[in-house]
Amino acid sequence: MIELIRIEDTLGEASNFLQALYLAAHGLEETRDTNALQAVIVEVEARLKNARGALEDLRKQPLASVPIDLKALEKAGKAEIARRKAVKKEEALA
Repeated sequence: MIELIRIEDTLGEASNFLQALYLAAHGLEETRDTNALQAVIVEVEARLKNARGALEDLRKQPLASVPIDLKALEKAGKAEIARRKAVKKEEALA
């Protein structure tokens, strides 16, 4: 999950850099150069949008590749039940 957040942050940074380039393009003296740079920016923005969509799709997928240790889960469940019984016992004695 942390990796997905890191990817999302990187995409956001790339988008910010594109915005800076877009603003800088307006300062160019040659209209042709400005238009060419803006055309490239539009294409990169489209790819960033696609990457964000793919990232969102990944977030929606279950973590099926993570193995579940059923014995450890059972042990943790039994430990929690024992803990709750002990708490109830202490409350009854108090």
